[in-house]
Amino acid sequence: MVAVNEWIGRAQETTHTVRASILKVLVGGIYKINLQGLGSVETRGISSDRIDTIAARLVSELGEFESLIVSQTGADGEDILIESQEPGQPIASGVSIEEPAASYVEQIQPGKEPVLQEVIVTLPGTTTGGNWTLSVGFDSENQDIYETTGNISGSATPASVTTAMEALSSASSGDFETTLSSVSPRSYRIKVKGNYAGKNLRFKASGANLSGNATAHVETVQNPGQNAPSVWAVHYAYSGDFRNVQLTINGSSESVSGPAMGEETFWNSRIPEGVENLEFEEYIDAGTRKGLVSFSTFSNAVIEVIPDYSGSQQALRAGSVNLQGFQIEGPDEFLFVHSVEASRTYTLSGETTTSITSNSQLDTVLEALPSVDPGDIEVYSPFQGEGSDWPVVVHLTGSLANTNPDLMACSVGQPPALIANGGPLLNEIQEITIIADGGTFPLSHSGNGPTAGLAYNVSAGDMQTALEGLASIGVGGCSVSKSGNSWRVEFIGANAQTDMAKISTSSTSLTGGAGIYPTGSKTGVLGQNEIQAVHIDPTASSGSYRLGFGGLWTVDQDHDEDPTDVEADFEALSTVGAGNGTVSGSETDLLIEFTGSKGLKPQDLIKIDQDGLNVSDNNTMSLKTETLATGPNHWTNSENWTLGHVPCSGERVSLYSGNQPILHGLNQVGECTYSIHSVTLNGPGDLVDGCKVRLRTTGALPTAEDSDGSVTLSTSADYFIVGVDVDSEGRQVLQIAETENGEAIEFTSAGSGTHRIGVYLDSIDSHGTFTGSGVGLPQRVSDEWIEAPRFLKVGLLGDSSPNLTLGLGEGTGPDRLNFDFQDSPLDALVLNSQAGQEEPAISLRIQSLSSGKIDNRGGTLGLGLGPSEPEVQLSSLASSGGSVRCGNVRIGSVVDYTDSIRFQSMDVNSGSIRMAL
Repeated sequence: MVAVNEWIGRAQETTHTVRASILKVLVGGIYKINLQGLGSVETRGISSDRIDTIAARLVSELGEFESLIVSQTGADGEDILIESQEPGQPIASGVSIEEPAASYVEQIQPGKEPVLQEVIVTLPGTTTGGNWTLSVGFDSENQDIYETTGNISGSATPASVTTAMEALSSASSGDFETTLSSVSPRSYRIKVKGNYAGKNLRFKASGANLSGNATAHVETVQNPGQNAPSVWAVHYAYSGDFRNVQLTINGSSESVSGPAMGEETFWNSRIPEGVENLEFEEYIDAGTRKGLVSFSTFSNAVIEVIPDYSGSQQALRAGSVNLQGFQIEGPDEFLFVHSVEASRTYTLSGETTTSITSNSQLDTVLEALPSVDPGDIEVYSPFQGEGSDWPVVVHLTGSLANTNPDLMACSVGQPPALIANGGPLLNEIQEITIIADGGTFPLSHSGNGPTAGLAYNVSAGDMQTALEGLASIGVGGCSVSKSGNSWRVEFIGANAQTDMAKISTSSTSLTGGAGIYPTGSKTGVLGQNEIQAVHIDPTASSGSYRLGFGGLWTVDQDHDEDPTDVEADFEALSTVGAGNGTVSGSETDLLIEFTGSKGLKPQDLIKIDQDGLNVSDNNTMSLKTETLATGPNHWTNSENWTLGHVPCSGERVSLYSGNQPILHGLNQVGECTYSIHSVTLNGPGDLVDGCKVRLRTTGALPTAEDSDGSVTLSTSADYFIVGVDVDSEGRQVLQIAETENGEAIEFTSAGSGTHRIGVYLDSIDSHGTFTGSGVGLPQRVSDEWIEAPRFLKVGLLGDSSPNLTLGLGEGTGPDRLNFDFQDSPLDALVLNSQAGQEEPAISLRIQSLSSGKIDNRGGTLGLGLGPSEPEVQLSSLASSGGSVRCGNVRIGSVVDYTDSIRFQSMDVNSGSIRMAL
């Protein structure tokens, strides 16, 4: 009778704890801890390290994993204690270490390209011929030593400048590069390279033999008077039906409405320089509509306005227009004063008038102010004397002309608006500029002169005296000031505010002129060669290694190869080249400097292949599992099963009444490799001591023996695990015996083909009354595939039919069932699974094309779904209810009674789905 082992999930939780220890320092070695499914951390040993500093860096890196508790312990701080954050939760699917490699490469000095010094030499813009020289200081310690070129033509080509510099005794071909930055003025850009790349040389130049550089120039910098705007006032009046105004600007006429002229945009679109300070007012007086527009402009436009009708303009009548336009010019202040229709006072420069009721009284009350004289106020209006208030334009003239008093204010209504600013009149100023190193120059004016020659650096007083001696200027007629090599002549006295003829001069008697001053465009910075160190494992007693660069590898180097021989082989690589890799140091510590065409620039890190070296065990790290994670979710805890042990080969597993999901300890079968004393799983394993297992192979099982002699291994026999260990890569290492707690079998050959070892059950059944959330982890989380979905990996015997029954009895059953039966002879009957499941509640992996079959009668089933899923192989698939979703599958025959099978893709050519119906 088949023993039934029922899941109950009652074990107590324990925390998974692993201790990694740093045993010694290996400079350059990489210390690495792998956490399968989570990631890995690593650090490189350095010369200043102790075992505790290496451990501290690894602890810091491990602290980034939120699911772990990590601490540093040990008498010397050498231990790293790693614990799972949650009791019962494994740290990872596997924990392992990698011993540091003792041979390694490190960068000692990064390669850097030099920054080349650049200098710009610009000849004076007035150069007409001659030649110049360039002096270069090569000696960084003696700042006074320069080497000077021969004469260089004022129109020399860049190549000629380079040739002149490279002819200097301290220079060589390729040390300079010259380009032409501009033609006028002629400017050369000199780049320092070759032997002086990255260095900063000193430059100076002489243009004493260039012609055309002494100049004498006169320029008018201020014209007399004031650039005052024109002030325009345009007004209109009409009664009855309004008619347009005929407006003419610079001879161009158009018919426009009066109110349109009150818009600034109207004038800006018609006057080239535009208008400023536009003011407009329109009002009705005794049934007549009147308007006044005023603005200032710097345009010389001529504006004419006439009524757009024929007949008398002297009287108003229905339908007629009376229009007038006038222009006022001068550097005075103009104001637009609006109509107020109320008693008011006006204030000008802090003085207030008496009250008035009409703008016709403005000139009288303003001229009565203490600081205003009669004739200082002019009021412009076309409507004076008509008995009603009106807007006007006020002109400040007389003693207020050319002034800029405070803006006039009104006690009621809109304040007066500024149309044009007043200001003082200006005198003409001319500027004389002399560029020379010696000699004299004369001055003439309006046919008078020339004066006697004035020194190129004459004082302002002496120049003023000379100019006042000319009849067209006269004594007191000018004032001279000096700044550098320029003199400013302001015409005053009788010449004030007068348009004066330009002073003239000559440079004939001047000498020298503009100099040549090289300027730095870019400062040089020295480059450096890349240097790398290759460290060979000092424990190597024989064997060889290779160096790689740019994808190529050297020939084998003896473990104690002389640096000179290493250099020859390294430079023999086409990716390096002769003269480009200097090797020094010792046999175990090589220094490689990239030189020649590989120098002065960054280089990739050299690679080392040390597999051919025969070295001693470094024994730098160790790893120990102190406690394994266990609890009510672990398949491998005997307290979770009714038979008091983990399911063994030949038993039937029943998921009937438990309420805990099965999440851990799921790897109950796997591929393996045989060695003399043990069987090593090729991947993670969760087999436990004392468990009964079966052997499988695609070829021949290995030969074996024990103390009684030869042992014949069989795929139909049960074997017992009598020893479990984990190697440094996290793989399970097993010992097996023919009897429980018996003598371990030793293997005398490795056998052939692909081998498997593990638990092969008689059968599995799952009931609707099993309320645990599932077996294995779901393949989807928040509608996204998780990186590594977990399956219960277990084998099935082919003795029972069916050997997998899912959905027995009443109840909804678990959310997820993930099974991986590998190459077992599956005979599955799926009766039911949780209702309303959008994704398959049952996911199966199977590779048994000859004997695997599934009969689905009501479950939501998935086969080969998810990214990178292995191919599911079945001999037959039948469905008469529920649904089946197929991804990467190969099926011998399909019978679909209810149209319930769905394929993600149907690409027969790619082999994603292959069917034989």
